[in-house]
Amino acid sequence: MVPVNRSQRVFAATAVASFAVWVLLIVLFGGLRFDDFVNIAESEGALSPSGWMGLAADGRWQPLKRATYALVARFAGLTFWPYAAALLITHAVMAWGVAVCAREIWSDRAASTTAGLVALASLNLSAFSVSYAATLHGIGSVTLSVWCVALSLRGGLDRRHVPTLAAGALLGVAACLYKESAVMTPAFAMLAAWLAVREGQRSVRTGAWLVAPAVVGVLAYLLLRTVVDVPWIPTQGRYGRSGTWRPLLNAAVTLIQVMPWVAAASLGAVSARGRAGRAAGALWVATALATIGVILPTLVLSWQSPNFFYAVTPVAALAAAAASRIGASSRLAFGALTAMLALALVGSVGVAARRGAHRWGPYAQSSLEAWLALPRETGGRVIWFDADSRASYGGLARTIGPGDRLAFALRLATGDASIEAAACISVLVGPPCLAGPGDVLYLHRAGRVERIDEPPPGSWHIMP
Repeated sequence: MVPVNRSQRVFAATAVASFAVWVLLIVLFGGLRFDDFVNIAESEGALSPSGWMGLAADGRWQPLKRATYALVARFAGLTFWPYAAALLITHAVMAWGVAVCAREIWSDRAASTTAGLVALASLNLSAFSVSYAATLHGIGSVTLSVWCVALSLRGGLDRRHVPTLAAGALLGVAACLYKESAVMTPAFAMLAAWLAVREGQRSVRTGAWLVAPAVVGVLAYLLLRTVVDVPWIPTQGRYGRSGTWRPLLNAAVTLIQVMPWVAAASLGAVSARGRAGRAAGALWVATALATIGVILPTLVLSWQSPNFFYAVTPVAALAAAAASRIGASSRLAFGALTAMLALALVGSVGVAARRGAHRWGPYAQSSLEAWLALPRETGGRVIWFDADSRASYGGLARTIGPGDRLAFALRLATGDASIEAAACISVLVGPPCLAGPGDVLYLHRAGRVERIDEPPPGSWHIMP
């Protein structure tokens, strides 16, 4: 697509350049957060039907996630770059799907390009999408959800092409089989349908056709869970009561990340009055509702999940494209969007540098390699005391990962499924780290591991 004016050309060039800079930084510094050893370990053998249909340790049922990790791990092992390539390709396909949605709604190449580029390069939302191995299945789920809606628009607008609508429903089922939060795909479909009905003065019946494949996909997924005797809600794990304030905080943080994109693109309507002003207001409300709807199942989490941001990226992108069409001043709208792209890049780079993202990939790999080079000792648990837990990059908490990920990492590195391990840090976050008879102790510092005979001085606690 060739942008229609200079402001759009600058916007397009900035989007491509900012995304390229982010990817280049990942390549140069190995800044791929790689702590998903649990998913990879649980997915071993998942290429067989009995393997990929199994439940995770926390009760979640994500067959396509297990199959994907098993496939990538078969070729990549613990090498980071194949996971980074898989993330990059999946994210690009998601952005393409958003562009297709916009083209179907408006039949406008400029709107299509705007939506696709915002989806690609809105780094305050999508930075994790190409730099965090643990989000691979989440990005895959969002991508399938977007294409479910894209096919729904293609098959339901101004015609009733049943095979295309059926294909959209199948993609909706597949999205849920990657990550159960995709049951909220209808929320994104409703935003797209509302935009399409408003644009073409179409009937509510047409809008229902556009939402139907996403709804049918979710119902088919729930039926499938019932048939294979998998509970609709995991019996244990991360989804549970977290108090009233946490969902509200999670919702507020997500809206703060999404709405500036719509606000920037709405600047073209600032000088407009009457109908244009009302249209911008309605779009803001619809965007906020769709944002909350898409992430509704994960709002109960007790932490800021990356899912809050990559899941709402399509919503922000489609809404920004819609806002850019309101009012007469496209130059102002695209100038503001260009500034948003630059701010998102600067902010993402700043946060990543602050958190030591350039150390994540290399330190995780060098830590495992250093441990493998030491003589193997059998006995009790393997205990790593992390001397870097107070460093800016967070030591093992950001390289290997928290909780039982160290045990899974060591099992994957050795092929020994019997290894039990614990990571201990000098921050009061869990129970005291007490070494028992037969335990094998190591000190981890800056990607290097050395064998020690007794715990280091100080107070040490097991990293939860």
